[in-house]
Amino acid sequence: MGRRSQEVRMDLLSTFTDIARQAGFELPPELAAWYRSGVAGTPDGAAMAAVYDFEWLDPEDSQRDIDEWLNPAAQNGNRYFPFAQSGAGDAYCLVRLADGREGVACVWHDDDESRLDHASFADFVAASHLSSYADLSHLDGDADDLAAAVRASLNSSTAALPAPHAEALLAPARQAVTQQPYKTGPKARPTLVPALLPQDDAEARAARFRVPEPVVFGVVAQWEIES
Repeated sequence: MGRRSQEVRMDLLSTFTDIARQAGFELPPELAAWYRSGVAGTPDGAAMAAVYDFEWLDPEDSQRDIDEWLNPAAQNGNRYFPFAQSGAGDAYCLVRLADGREGVACVWHDDDESRLDHASFADFVAASHLSSYADLSHLDGDADDLAAAVRASLNSSTAALPAPHAEALLAPARQAVTQQPYKTGPKARPTLVPALLPQDDAEARAARFRVPEPVVFGVVAQWEIES
């Protein structure tokens, strides 16, 4: 059973490596390590489990998004490797724009513009976790359960990250989950949510892993593409 499981994980890495290369990318070492260990690339992948509204794509869905939507012919020369999605169908992607600029972005499914917010996959991982630390209400259980869930996910994944990124995620996770005020928008009324960090602190930490001036780029919506 252990050997079979290892073979499945290596097949997953090999398949995603091929998909990424055909799209024009080499997998970031962190993502490749996660595919190799089986904590990414399946719906129940443990990596990023603490991040709000994040679902891993399997190979078939990643390839389908490229074929039907996120390919250079349909996107004015921009290249994408989609590795995850939101519940609404927004795609988390490695991106290389036609002019050579690259990074990681959330490609909105219902907007004609998106932004390159992260210079690297590791930066994307760190910023996504830190933002989610301000509101853990998407996870199930009491405060102890939430803390345990976050730590379990990090234990399965942070070894692949650069040391500064790993420590940025692990340090807050050593704290207790407490109730903190959280606002969904500038004018929203704050509500108390379970959190590892106050919202302002979480966003300040996350900002260190975002590019200072995000690159805005155009996106052709899937329904606008002729089959």
